[in-house]
Amino acid sequence: MEKPLRFKILGPLGVLADDGQVKVGGPRHRTILALLLLNPERTVSVDKLVDAVWGDQPPATARTQVSICIAALRKSFRKAGITEEVIVTAHPGYLLRATGHRLDSLEFSALVSSAERAVQEKRLSDAARHYEEALRLWQGPALAGVTGAAVEDEARRLEELRLNTYDDAIA
Repeated sequence: MEKPLRFKILGPLGVLADDGQVKVGGPRHRTILALLLLNPERTVSVDKLVDAVWGDQPPATARTQVSICIAALRKSFRKAGITEEVIVTAHPGYLLRATGHRLDSLEFSALVSSAERAVQEKRLSDAARHYEEALRLWQGPALAGVTGAAVEDEARRLEELRLNTYDDAIA
């Protein structure tokens, strides 16, 4: 098994490989990757990607431009030494395969779930440790610098989740 990529959305969008930062590209690439990372292992339609990037005013070439961005992201992952396909074509769009890679939002959810179980089982020191680990994953506002209504809505939802987790950790 090759080394996993580390995807970060709990702060500025980032992709890390063993030898450092993976170049993601410009604003369109970042918005498309963000939407795929917000929906790991689920197909995101090309129409949804077009809407996230251009809103109500997509150019006639929008679908082609999405395809070009996907190809560029795939190339960046290959340059980072990832031989397996991370982004696959899945009708009617694309799917990000998170299995075998690390995604901070999934790690956050798993740690919060572990903390909640520990609270129910009255293992408060374990709960505190899990909450602390979960909150340590945050590096700033979720998806900072990535635009698009769908991405910004999800970033607000994630921020609300972070604040709720902080409140639970204090309690």
